[in-house]
Amino acid sequence: MKRLAFAVATMGLAGFAVAAHAADEERKVEKIEVTGSSIKRIAKEGALPVQTFKREDIQRSGATSVQDLVQKLPSMQGFTAPAVSVGGGGGGFSGASIHNIGEEHTLVLLNGTRVANWAGNSFQSSGGVDLNTLPVSAIERVEILTDGASAIYGSDAIGGVINFILRKNETAGEVTLTGTVPSKQGGADYKVSVTKGFGDLNNDGFNVLLGYSHDEQKAMKATDREFAKSGLIDFEHNGRKLRFFNGSINSIPANLEVYRESIEDDAYFGTPYYDINGKCAPAHVFRGGACRFDYTSTIEINPESKQDSFVGSFSARLGGDHTLYGDLLHSKFKMTSRIAPAPMSGFAINNGTAGWNNAMAQAHAADPTFVADADDQAIIYFRALDAGNRTTLDETTATHATLGLKGVLVGWDYNVGYTHSESKWDEYYTRGWVSANKIQAALDNLVIDPFKLPGSNVAAFNDIQFTGLYKSAKSTLDSVDVRGSHELFEMPGGSAMLGVGASFVREAQNYNPSSTARGVGDQIAGDSATEVPFDVSRNAWGVFSELALPVANNLELTGSVRHDSYDKVNDGSATTAKVSARWQPAKTILVRASYGTGFKVPTVTQTQDGFVQQFGVTGGTHPACLAVPAGDPLSGVCYPSATQWTQFNATNADLRPEKSEQWTIGFRVEPTSNFSIGVDLWNVKIDDLIDSVDEDTAFADPATYRSAFSSWYNPQSRKNEPIFLAKLFNMGTTVTRGLDIDGRLGFKTPIGRLTTQLGATYMLKNDYQTIKGGDFHSNVGKYEDGEVTFRFISKLSATLESGAFTHVGTLNYKSGYRDVVQRADDPAGCAVRSVNADGTTGGCVTVDDHQVGSYTTFDWQTRYQLNKSLALTFGVLNLFDRDPPFTIRNSGPHQLGYDARYTDPRGRAYSLSGSFKF
Repeated sequence: MKRLAFAVATMGLAGFAVAAHAADEERKVEKIEVTGSSIKRIAKEGALPVQTFKREDIQRSGATSVQDLVQKLPSMQGFTAPAVSVGGGGGGFSGASIHNIGEEHTLVLLNGTRVANWAGNSFQSSGGVDLNTLPVSAIERVEILTDGASAIYGSDAIGGVINFILRKNETAGEVTLTGTVPSKQGGADYKVSVTKGFGDLNNDGFNVLLGYSHDEQKAMKATDREFAKSGLIDFEHNGRKLRFFNGSINSIPANLEVYRESIEDDAYFGTPYYDINGKCAPAHVFRGGACRFDYTSTIEINPESKQDSFVGSFSARLGGDHTLYGDLLHSKFKMTSRIAPAPMSGFAINNGTAGWNNAMAQAHAADPTFVADADDQAIIYFRALDAGNRTTLDETTATHATLGLKGVLVGWDYNVGYTHSESKWDEYYTRGWVSANKIQAALDNLVIDPFKLPGSNVAAFNDIQFTGLYKSAKSTLDSVDVRGSHELFEMPGGSAMLGVGASFVREAQNYNPSSTARGVGDQIAGDSATEVPFDVSRNAWGVFSELALPVANNLELTGSVRHDSYDKVNDGSATTAKVSARWQPAKTILVRASYGTGFKVPTVTQTQDGFVQQFGVTGGTHPACLAVPAGDPLSGVCYPSATQWTQFNATNADLRPEKSEQWTIGFRVEPTSNFSIGVDLWNVKIDDLIDSVDEDTAFADPATYRSAFSSWYNPQSRKNEPIFLAKLFNMGTTVTRGLDIDGRLGFKTPIGRLTTQLGATYMLKNDYQTIKGGDFHSNVGKYEDGEVTFRFISKLSATLESGAFTHVGTLNYKSGYRDVVQRADDPAGCAVRSVNADGTTGGCVTVDDHQVGSYTTFDWQTRYQLNKSLALTFGVLNLFDRDPPFTIRNSGPHQLGYDARYTDPRGRAYSLSGSFKF
């Protein structure tokens, strides 16, 4: 109680303004909760950098979804793209990350209220809101605060805030149909939306707005695009012809390991089909003594998806200056992803069975000197191509409801609201996922012969697949928010304003893997699941105060302080503060600056005690053995060859909240109403960052990151095998710094008004530690630790308004970067080799200076307003059909030849949209 009393007293003295300008603008800021308003007019520019995108801006962007709109903004980096679901564990999720600071540090609001984190977030993830569940047709505007705001919003707002404001108080109806079709096969998108309003709040005392939208995205195969069709790619570098390949040891026909206990070594290892026929089967490459499967040729690079959303809002005058309001969003998003057929890695066939006899015969046919021993273990590395692609349906259902009362009471503008928000995620396996028990029996009895070519076992595989609900999860957030603002006294620049508020939040998350996912009775072949259910919750409360002091007509000082307390978290109480200044030395010049502190608590699942769960396998291929000294428990614990390691994830009950400091300083110049330019320098420092060590980092320096490795007994191979253990820690410190630049120039021409707009972000620093107290690393302009921070991202648009026509051209740019380093002596096997004069593959090559090219696309859109009711829009995305730049990355999502996280594989796409108002 003493701590609470102190916090409230401090806030009453310090405070921060809900609004910084005239009284009518103050209420507007309070309603939307993001300080400031229009981004490009000094008259409405606040002390904090806010980007505002109105409905017409959204329409002109050509974005077909909320994630498409947000993730294309220059200030966004480090987010999860839909394509990550192709083998990258995305689960259908798509998020937002301001300045590459992370989705977990970007607070997403809907009408100014918190939204439940996506239910599919594992405890390894630090949280995030799924943008796929927000319908773009229901958005009135988006406001992005690109500065830390924990002192206003509490936890998670270290990097900034994105506030989606839904349409409301409309009476007209609108129907919109949109179709987008790439010039090449696959990836088409179709959308329909309907909205209708009833009643005018000002004239009728009430308003109700209802809306529905449906969106479908078609799948796109790797073979639909030349740059993505294979993991075997020839390229030139520094005048040399080179060959990149990333394949899998799990092949068809199968690779075979015969392990002999008496010699503690393999009596045979290789590909019988190759040894007998002198060549690999189609879609395979011989590397490291075995044929390796080109799995990339079988995947889909852009998942199929469907979204259905219903939106409703109401507001009603209650008399006096009081309004009852409510909002409801219910959305269902389905994503179907198809990845390579199931790998049967290290699968043991039982001794003495028909399948074992067949394996021994294959080994003898491959090597006539081989003589089987009765105790030999037959271990296969097999690809279930005849079962079809592993097909997963991820279904996310989001519901967000708010009920509140706002108005004026005894001179105070107040707002009291209750919000219930929930996210439900179900993951279904629909094809290609093979039952471990059934495949074991089929291999033992030779119902399936893994040494035959594809097509020989189709009927048998149809009978042994697992289909149905594999796992599900649900996250909920319930909050009560109370806030108010009031004029205090007059100052030389206007009225001093005080804002106060309090909030109570309850978070809960439960996770329910199926019995198969838990490994009870059966499991998925090639994925020895040991997933564990959980059901956790916690409570949190916060109080804050805000104060605005217009000390002069051209100078305003603001300050805020907030205290939050979370239960079930170590050091779960935090007090954060922020100060900012807005100085306008001339009517055409604005200078602003801010400094603040912030914090981020671990998610409700991350602090569970001793929670360890099998994740699957690592994203990349790694050495068969860990380089450890003799006597180490992992010495001699190996896979038969380089492969993807089994990965386990682990929570950490000792996690503490992250803490941050951030500052901004910027200016805006607007000499005329037709021209403005602004620059903001920002810096964010985060201490005690919650994360696990990246797999590439750990394998590159196993001595430093020895705790990231362990071993387990694999029931499928029946051997002790090493594992990669991704355990959460407070890792260290990150420092991110950059410049946000925007400009606008508008003027009349003989054929209409032309307006050009520029938005850009230039990254100066992204330094981070991978272990507490360790060296700082940087990935600005280079691929490092599995990711890239782009040095420069920009978006330049030109809009010509000519009568009934509006033409928009947009130039999108991402700078190039230094690619991942591929080494000739990589223990996991080299990924790049030379190409001999006769076209055959030569020896391993180190490539440590490959530069991934910049990525530039140009979009065009023309809108024709036939009359007040009907408008038609035609557009071309990526007009010049630019392919994504080539990269030799071989870890992360399964797409190869380009990085699906940073580019759009569709190529040129034509769009046509019609909108009718009634």
